[in-house]
Amino acid sequence: MFTHFFIDRPILSSVISLLIVLAGAVSMSVSPIEQYPDMSPPQVTIEARYPGATADVIANNVAAPIETQLNGIDNLLYYYSTSSSSGNAQIVVTFNRTPGLNVCPNRLLPQQVIATLKWVHGELSHIRHKSWF
Repeated sequence: MFTHFFIDRPILSSVISLLIVLAGAVSMSVSPIEQYPDMSPPQVTIEARYPGATADVIANNVAAPIETQLNGIDNLLYYYSTSSSSGNAQIVVTFNRTPGLNVCPNRLLPQQVIATLKWVHGELSHIRHKSWF
């Protein structure tokens, strides 16, 4: 019954269809469309273990040298670290989002972070041989 109203009046049906298309075109031009969604910046988490060390010891002897060397890395936005009394340190490094940054699920660390960690590992080798007991 409702469909017969539009079948019997094809001009009215065409006008209503054109009005709907025109309203859609106007709303598309007025609505803001973002080209890219907001994405969180890439992060790298560095974990270090120093069994038997207190939080102060691991913060000063392990996390601090790593943080000092991180300052020269390109596209570094910020970093923060936490040290626990169980001998664990965690440093979270956040980078600016740039197209050339090689951080994705398959390649987790930029080459500069890897080089920095290798250098710090060599510098901290004397700590591995110390006894804290």
